[in-house]
Amino acid sequence: MSATRILINGNIHTVDACFRTVHALAIEGDRVLYAGDVNKAMSFAGPGTVVEDLQGKTVTPGFIDNHVHAKMTGYNYSRMSCKDLSKEEILEGIGKLAAEAEPGEWIITGTGWDNDWWEDTSYPSIEELDAVSPDNPVICSRAAGGVTWLNSKALEAIGFSGIDDPALAEYRIENPDGKLSTGCLIGMVRKLFMGEIGSSEKGDIKALKALQDGFFSMGITGFTEASLTGDDLDFYEKLYADGTLKIRMNAAVGNAFGGEKIKNASSVEYLKKCPIIGAYNDKFTVRTIKLMAAGTFGSRSSCMYESFTDNPGNCGFPTLTDEELFEGIKYGTEHGMQVMIHTIGDRDLDRVLEAYEKENAEHPIGELRHRIEHFQIIRGNTPERAKALGIIPSVQPLHGPNSSNMAEKCLGPFRAPYSYPIGQLAKRVGMIAGGSDSPVANASPLAEIHAAVTRKNDLLQPENGFYPELGAMDRQSALKAFTIWGAYAQFAEEQYGSLEPGKKADYVVMDRDLLTVPADEILNIRVLETVMDGETVFKA
Repeated sequence: MSATRILINGNIHTVDACFRTVHALAIEGDRVLYAGDVNKAMSFAGPGTVVEDLQGKTVTPGFIDNHVHAKMTGYNYSRMSCKDLSKEEILEGIGKLAAEAEPGEWIITGTGWDNDWWEDTSYPSIEELDAVSPDNPVICSRAAGGVTWLNSKALEAIGFSGIDDPALAEYRIENPDGKLSTGCLIGMVRKLFMGEIGSSEKGDIKALKALQDGFFSMGITGFTEASLTGDDLDFYEKLYADGTLKIRMNAAVGNAFGGEKIKNASSVEYLKKCPIIGAYNDKFTVRTIKLMAAGTFGSRSSCMYESFTDNPGNCGFPTLTDEELFEGIKYGTEHGMQVMIHTIGDRDLDRVLEAYEKENAEHPIGELRHRIEHFQIIRGNTPERAKALGIIPSVQPLHGPNSSNMAEKCLGPFRAPYSYPIGQLAKRVGMIAGGSDSPVANASPLAEIHAAVTRKNDLLQPENGFYPELGAMDRQSALKAFTIWGAYAQFAEEQYGSLEPGKKADYVVMDRDLLTVPADEILNIRVLETVMDGETVFKA
């Protein structure tokens, strides 16, 4: 048996059960043939074998991001991103886009603005957008996507008389001074807008190709798409069928449960043909249901036992009732599907665990590997309750340091230390699935691993980390979260996630070792090559 490719003289972290580091890797076609010493690897060489001398470079399994919003991320790559920009910079950028746009053409920016980091932490106003784009409707979403900033033309285009239209009353949001924002709306309004505006197929394809190219350049070979409608999934299937998309996607069906404002007919219909496992040459899987327990810290809409420190009396509100949560979980059990539930607040977390426990009492759910997305605040023994049910915490390391200012303000000094507790979760549950929630945070797995280890973001803030004594992880565990643990969360640990004989030849070549460089230097590591199914999909 001859190898098609042999890597020698490398620093190869296999991430197998013993976390072996070896010096050679033999590949046959799309599979790992051997991982070990150079002499043994070279015994698999044949006339057509390509031998690559790594000269001490580092190799890990391909990275897996377990929480992505793919199309939104792709549009961030192909449109104006608002991440880390001041309000003034965003307004300047939108003004330039408006000057270049046709009259009436929609301007939909990428996501990412965060008023909690601005000098004036109030939500931006409609008047500010109107001033730079008087003739073009504008939609600009906040970092977590739960709050939307828009102008008068956008409201007019979709049938509202203005921000004070009574039909928008339930979507209004308060500024820190208690007065209603004049430019931002919360919650399901994004669904309203995007359903009316739509997007061009050409633009969507461009965005998703940009996503794929960007992810391959970061070493990402697979991801979990956190929520798609049935119409979205039909569109993605076409792109996998014609070969436009090659990256592994594990997708969740969203908006299939809940009231009429939430439920999407195409999602309900698509769910009937699920689970779909390993379609299009093992690139496309849909075996997960996405539910939303409530909102977010940033919009002060997650469900809390005690009110937000900077918004007395507000304890948030549920998106789904207890009955609707249980309905979705029960459907997953009956149809062999995993359930992932967006869960932020401490009251959210108890509600979700209670719903999982209720179903487990009737039908054991451990084999379904249900998930809690974000698991953003610990209360008492919630990690142990999750472990007992086989629940996987799906977490995003950058969220803690990125949101440190906001967490301190909205949670106060007693609750903030127990928010974004990824280190505690990894220890007390035994594993986590790492992700980015891109475009909410930087999708780079190296930036996420750096944040997991240091509790600082990619701008090295906060200077001393965000409660590292509770939230930091060791490097091996952080790497596992984006490789083998991530694969486990996708039921794929026998297929990829480590470099072992018989598994997919998905790997990343880097110029330095993320396990040994000074911690902040992890951010400066360069991805030199990404290989998927034994084929190079990115080379620097």
